[in-house]
Amino acid sequence: MMKWPPSLTVLTLLLGACSQSSEPSEDAAQPAPEATPVAEEPSPKPERTIDPDVEAAGSQDEARADAGGMQDTIPERFHGLWAESDADCEIRGHQRYEIGAREVGFFESTGIVQNVRADGDYAAATLSEQYGDAPPAEYVFYMALESADVMRIRYDDDPRFRIYRCP
Repeated sequence: MMKWPPSLTVLTLLLGACSQSSEPSEDAAQPAPEATPVAEEPSPKPERTIDPDVEAAGSQDEARADAGGMQDTIPERFHGLWAESDADCEIRGHQRYEIGAREVGFFESTGIVQNVRADGDYAAATLSEQYGDAPPAEYVFYMALESADVMRIRYDDDPRFRIYRCP
């Protein structure tokens, strides 16, 4: 039988201890539990850039609408399902608007008409919108028809932009 020097014996014992502790434990061999799916957050409101062509018409749009006669409802020519593109007509999201006589439907809320000023193809509807538990917000929703199927709008603090009538 061969005698090992004491330092080599200690080294052998240490290496043996390390190799034992590096083996996976019974708990580690078990697969990790699957994560619980998290409810998807609603899509954020899009950031719109200023379109110089649309913006150039803006002050005239608002002046014409504000000078119009006062009424209780949005005129019928503005009614319908509108979206920022044809593709947005098919997707329920922030880029789609349902305009009716007494309300404007947004993705997650509805603006209730308080009053409307209208002059031909220009209208300004004062809306009251309840969003979640926050107090109602009141703002003007400006509309200007470019044609039967194209409209410029501006509301809240957003820049003006075009929307298109959905088929």
